[in-house]
Amino acid sequence: MNRLVFAVGLAVGIGLAAKGLSAQTEEWRRPACELDMGHFLVKNATTYMQAATEEVDPGKREQLMTDAYRNLAEAISTDQAENPSVWYFLGRYYVMTNDGVGADSAFAHVEQTVPECQEDITYYRQSTWVKAVNRGIDSLREGAYEGAKWEFRNAAGAWDGSNVPFFYMASVFGDEGEMDSALYYFKKVTDIGIADTSHLDNYETAVENVAVLYQMLEEWDSTVVWYRKVRELDPGNTDALFGIAEAYTFMGDNENAIMIYDSVLANPAAMSDLDLFNAGVKLFNVDDFDRAVRAFEAGLAKNPNHRDALYNVANTYLAIANDQSRPQADRDEALRNMDRVTHKLLEIDPQNRLVYRILAAAHTMQGMDDSTAVVMDAIDALDFEVTVDLSRPESGSYLLAGRVLNLRDSGITFPTVTFEFLNGAGTVIATASVPGEALEADGVKRFSFNQPEEGIAAWRYRIGS
Repeated sequence: MNRLVFAVGLAVGIGLAAKGLSAQTEEWRRPACELDMGHFLVKNATTYMQAATEEVDPGKREQLMTDAYRNLAEAISTDQAENPSVWYFLGRYYVMTNDGVGADSAFAHVEQTVPECQEDITYYRQSTWVKAVNRGIDSLREGAYEGAKWEFRNAAGAWDGSNVPFFYMASVFGDEGEMDSALYYFKKVTDIGIADTSHLDNYETAVENVAVLYQMLEEWDSTVVWYRKVRELDPGNTDALFGIAEAYTFMGDNENAIMIYDSVLANPAAMSDLDLFNAGVKLFNVDDFDRAVRAFEAGLAKNPNHRDALYNVANTYLAIANDQSRPQADRDEALRNMDRVTHKLLEIDPQNRLVYRILAAAHTMQGMDDSTAVVMDAIDALDFEVTVDLSRPESGSYLLAGRVLNLRDSGITFPTVTFEFLNGAGTVIATASVPGEALEADGVKRFSFNQPEEGIAAWRYRIGS
């Protein structure tokens, strides 16, 4: 059986929220710890580097940095390989040339031999980190994902005290569909844990995304473990609860899965409509149609105009009606409910062929041949179809997007399509229209609305202004 489709709240989005960080102004600073800087090659290198910080001409600055590196490399290759000041200034060189990994390697030599330089080195590590993160964020804004990933790796190489570069790396890989890599970097975020107190939201999101990714990869044991971590952070997270139940189902532990769903269905008043619809989808997808109906109907009692839930419960009743192992009385009742729900669905989504086909199926299975013919004639009479591809509540608004499709082999002009946005009680609190226009054969008109009103829970549309 095909899995149901549900547009709202099935998984945590793996998205990006790029925000710049403050970097220290580049200026020459003497070491804040005691180092032997008497060797002439070290002196030469520091002179060149100090001059480079003051040079405004890019070509001259690059030459000064080249000369600084040449002196430091010569010092290492002769008799100064054990001199901490050489490695310290080589680390400073890498900071100035935006090479976080090189800086990390050079500074590591100093941290091992001159621990009192740790605070000074941390300053430069963080300076490199900030610059690399900001460049990575700029690359994200430009859509240059490969450059962004390079910069975030560079940042993580310079300083591993923050989860930010790992979080962005995971987000980029997730957006690219590279789920194994996304999982690796989200787990790097969780390894840092709550130590990065300024980015706890990244940590909490990463924990949930690790669970979601394990679920997508069908690694059920790990799915349970990580969703339990989510529940520890957020005991009211129903997505995590349903994720655990789904994992139990695919692990063959139906008893524990059913216990979870029954705990939800035993107290639907404590659940939101979307949580109940979510539970219905999960139950349908494991062929538990009776519990799925209970979940969908409980959600519809709170939000009776939710188009996707009506569509999903109609399909669930159809699955029950098709189950030859059930008593005929139960199958007949499912068909009557399917008929009832589909008529309601048709009031909300009257220009959608899928809705008509569900109604035709209900009539056919009840032996209502004349009614089936009427519905099929109605499908043939449709000049255009309205399809809503996306509908979901956002923070303080409601997003809806879709298309109008010409169903004819020749051009048509479709009339205005007016959407009404409803609260849970079914009261219209906003409207928006798709103006009528001419469409060539098989032409498509795309539309989207982001309604700023609070409390929108459902939508419907009518033909005409």
